[in-house]
Order: sequence, then structure tokens, then C-alpha cells
Amino acid sequence: MSAVRLHFSRPSLALLWCGLLLSGSGGSNAALAKTAQEKGRDIYNYRCYFCHGYSGNSRTLAATYLQPRPTDFTGLSSTTSVESVVSVLKSGRPGTAMKSFLGILDEAEMAWVAGFVVQEFVKDRAPNTQYHTKENGWPDHERHKSAFPFVTGEIPVSQAWESLSTVQSQGKRLYLATCVTCHDRGVSSQDVYGHQELTFEREKGGSTSRGAARHDPANQK
Repeated sequence: MSAVRLHFSRPSLALLWCGLLLSGSGGSNAALAKTAQEKGRDIYNYRCYFCHGYSGNSRTLAATYLQPRPTDFTGLSSTTSVESVVSVLKSGRPGTAMKSFLGILDEAEMAWVAGFVVQEFVKDRAPNTQYHTKENGWPDHERHKSAFPFVTGEIPVSQAWESLSTVQSQGKRLYLATCVTCHDRGVSSQDVYGHQELTFEREKGGSTSRGAARHDPANQK
């Protein structure tokens, strides 16, 4: 009886790595899973953040202009599978801004980013904190900490200038000029800072750039 040779395609291997990650296997399997997780993180931080946010909760400037809003991954059921996320990446969601990533991501990349989303946001509910790094062009990100309260919503962007300290005013200007591109109004549901006022303040701050979405093959590195 001849031996049966098993062949694993690249997409199958990627799905296997994601499975190892979700099963919590140890040893060399854990190392492979970590590799898949970080590959997925890299893709997410380049392709998906603009609508879904670095923390996966869709609290972004782009999301405020979309109906229906992009999916908040942190609110998905813990039973959400990697395969279901891959299916959406392949087919998109009709009637929404979520289009197919076929031709933009290959199947292995879809598996990696789907595995990252499920593990990071659905299961762990973890903040994706590994974007603002030196490697990604953010050396010494702590120097911008005066803006952090406006990103998190600790201080509403609508809070009057005259009630802010000097440092807080500096942070608000920085937030409006730069951070708001991705972190629209932090997480405060009480903040009623309208879009027209937001645009006006950003123009006063010296920047109206909103960045570029990474959902177009032309934007590939």
C-alpha cells in the first residue's frame, strides 16, 4: 500500500496557525500562532483601522459618515469564528461600505487578519496597542500624552477652551490637528461636538487631512 502524502496549501496553513492561536497550544505551535497573530495585526493596522479603529470598536471619524456603521468587533458574540470573518472578507457585506477584499488580500492574509480580529477583539477584548511604535513611525509616542485625554474621551472635545489648563489646551490643539483623523471624539457618548464645528476647529488647528483608506489595491505597499 503506497503512502498517502498530505499537502497543506498556504491558506490551509494560515487557518491552522489561527486555530493553534485560539486553542492555546504550547511549544513551537504557540510560536507559529504568535507569528500568525502578528501578521494579522500588521494587516489590520494597515487595511482595517480606518473604519474599525485600532481598538476594533469602530469609534472612528470614517465610521461617523457611514450608515450602517462598520462592525464593532468588541460587541460580537464570543462564538464568532475565524471562518465567518474570512467569509465577510471574501464576499463583503451588501448594502454597507464593507466591500470584498478579493484581489487585495490573498487567502492566507485573510486568515491571519480574521484570526487577529477574533482573538484580539472578540475573545480577549484587548486594546490593539501595538500601532504607535517606533517601527511604525511613532518614536516616543508618550511626548504626545497631552492629547491622550481627548482620545480616550476623559476630556470631551466640546469642553470650552477657557476651562482648560495650558497643557490641556495644547493637547486639544494637537488632537484636533492630528489625532482626530483616526480617533474621532474619543469614546465619550456625552460629547455632542458636531461635525461642522469639528471641521472648523481642525482648520483652526492647521490641519484638515483625513488620511487615506487602505481598501484599494492602488494603495498597496
